[in-house]
Amino acid sequence: MRFRPAAAAAGSAAVLLLLTPFAAHAAGCALKTTTVPVEMQGLRPMVTAKINGQPVKLLVDSGAFYNGLDAKFAAQQKLRPVGVESLGSHFAAAAKVDTSGIGGADLSSTVVKVPEFEFVGAKFNNVPFLTINLGGKVSGNLGQNFLHLMDNEYDLKNGVMRLAQPEGCGSSALAYWAAPGAAFSALPLDTNAQGADSHTMATITINGVNMRALFDTGSTTTFITARA
Repeated sequence: MRFRPAAAAAGSAAVLLLLTPFAAHAAGCALKTTTVPVEMQGLRPMVTAKINGQPVKLLVDSGAFYNGLDAKFAAQQKLRPVGVESLGSHFAAAAKVDTSGIGGADLSSTVVKVPEFEFVGAKFNNVPFLTINLGGKVSGNLGQNFLHLMDNEYDLKNGVMRLAQPEGCGSSALAYWAAPGAAFSALPLDTNAQGADSHTMATITINGVNMRALFDTGSTTTFITARA
């Protein structure tokens, strides 16, 4: 799912998580990680968090540029839209955005702030979320404004993801799980995109033609556009 803002969005909260160090192969390189249990619901990776003390299941959605909450769930939590003025605009109306994805478009999304958000033992205050129509299938999603604060490792087959922070590694390979000398593949990621385009993207080749691909953990299907 991909969201594109039509108004300025609120800033993201800082992440303070308990990180466990892993030894990497390169000298002086250390990789600190937090392991997050993942529950696969079909092909959708779900994680547990707390909103105002209430446990919720959130979709890990690397294809979404922003955190989102189902509009009905946000209403049940009595989360009110944030005024555009508090987002840096001179207009006092509630902030709205246009969102679009595989499931269609939503032209009436708003920005709300969750007073208390807890994830893997870390607590955050006044965390911004978009309210979107998720059809009640999930309470919400974690998007790139949260996921992009650290490196992410997805081991969905084994039911975990890891939030990682390399130290002193430079361009060293971070495949700590590979035995020394073992072969593995690595793909450079596009790191130039910002804001609504800050997705996990890379160049792939199909029938000898270079194309840009988006790695979307929130999508249950691999697809190619008609033009491509």
